This record gives sequence, C-alpha cells and structure tokens, in this order.
Amino acid sequence: MRDIEIERLSGTVGAVVHGVDLTKPLVNSTFDAILEAWHDHSLLVFRDQNLEPNDHIAFARRFGEIEIHVLKANLMPEHPEILLSSNRKKPDGKRIGRAYNGEYWHSDGAYLPAPSKASLLYGIEIPVGYGDTMFASTNAAYEALSQPYKNLLDGLTCAHEFHQVYRTNKDRLAEFKVSAEESEYTNSPITIHPATHTHPETKRRALFVDPNFATGFPELEPGESDALLAFLRNHVTRPAFTYRHRWQPNDLLLWDNRSLVHAAIVDYDDTMPRYLHRVTVAGQPPQR
Repeated sequence: MRDIEIERLSGTVGAVVHGVDLTKPLVNSTFDAILEAWHDHSLLVFRDQNLEPNDHIAFARRFGEIEIHVLKANLMPEHPEILLSSNRKKPDGKRIGRAYNGEYWHSDGAYLPAPSKASLLYGIEIPVGYGDTMFASTNAAYEALSQPYKNLLDGLTCAHEFHQVYRTNKDRLAEFKVSAEESEYTNSPITIHPATHTHPETKRRALFVDPNFATGFPELEPGESDALLAFLRNHVTRPAFTYRHRWQPNDLLLWDNRSLVHAAIVDYDDTMPRYLHRVTVAGQPPQR
C-alpha cells in the first residue's frame, strides 16, 4: 500500500516526500515507495523531521552500510557515523564541525575506490534564506551529449584525487583551515574510474567526471584532457540539469551520488549560525 505522496521539484532533479515520519519504523511498502521515488528523482526532501541521531542513522542504514567519513576531527563523538557541518564555535573558539565546506561542485567520495552511494543531510539550524545547496544531474548531462561525445567518454577512464579540490579552488579556499587529518588525507593516491558508468539500479548512463576531484583522462594528451575537463565542468552544471534547494529547519535531504553532483552556496558568515548532520552510505566501484 502506497501511503506517501511524491511532489516533483524540477524537471530533472528532486522531489518532496509527504506523509512520512522518519522517527517511526517504516513498513516495507513505505520504504519501497521511497526507494522507487529516489531512483526516479535522485534527490528526495523530507520536511519537518525531528530526528535524533539514532533516527538519522537508522534510516540511512536502510540504504546500505554506513561509511565513516575520512575527516575524523569533524565526526560526532557519540555517533561517529555523523559528520558535523557547522560554523558554530565552542567556548575555546574551535568549530564544532566543518564550516563552509562543499562550496564547489562534487559528488561525495568520488576520490575513493568505492565512491559513496548516498548522502543524508539533516538541517538543524539554518540561516533563513541563505546557505542553499545546488544539485545537478549527471544522468541528464550524459544524455544531452551528442553521440560522438558519448562514444569518446564511454571509452575513457578518469583519474580522481582528494587533493585536486584544493588546486581547483585555491583562490576561493585560501582562508580554509585544514585539519591535521584532512592534511594527511590530501596525500591520498589517485583513483581511476570509468568516465561514464551505468547506475546499478536504474540502468541509466551517467557521467563520472567529478567537477572538482577529477584530475584528467589518462588516455588523452594533457592539453586534450584539460580541455575536455573544462567543457564537462561547465556542461554538467547547466541550468537545465540543476535544482537549487532552499533549506528549512528540519529538512532531511537524501541524494544519490551515483547520479548527482552538488555544491553548497556559502553566502552567510559566523553571525548566521548553521548546523547540519550528515550520514553517508557506502557504495561500490562504478561500472560501465
């Protein structure tokens, strides 16, 4: 029995799920309807959720194994499954979480051998009208390419590296303070993925060329690789493929990293407190 309502948010990305209280156990039929909607829309919004950490983690586990984030300094001590994202400060002046992060287009864990499957971000304290999050469909971006471009990309691999985000955004991130754990992780090895992949559930084809973690295409000459990367960074974020989410307190966003990239809009400062919890679901290596 389908006991929920799905409201589409845009032509390519996103839907609101009505009629679900995620603090209560979900019967299988309800979860199956949520899963179907997630596959259809890639991003789901659950409004007015009053989640405790255990509720958040339990819902995430319905989608697979929880992935513990590499930035250990920003994990919730009592619940290391949760990454803290906040510009709040402790009495000693240190941040309680990672502040002003994600202000660049990316998919979570693209630099990992097995990139993240799903991310669930819960907004607890939100500066009204600020701090939106953008999403772009890598499915729609792939499908809009000409056949010669598809043929080219289908035969390529793409290198990804965590440290690349700092090279790509060195001017905008000049004031970003890197934790000891993150500084260590920036020395991580390069990971090679297919430049396009097939979603394991929907079977739709998508780009897997992360706008900020990708370093290039090993099969191409450097100049060719750089030009193709620049084209794809602009292509995947065309307005036709995007949705901009305006946060409300107690929103839970569930998105599919296998078919989306996202970016935070950092148009707020320390006078406008922002506090969110993120849980990530582990994925599998992308396959053609």
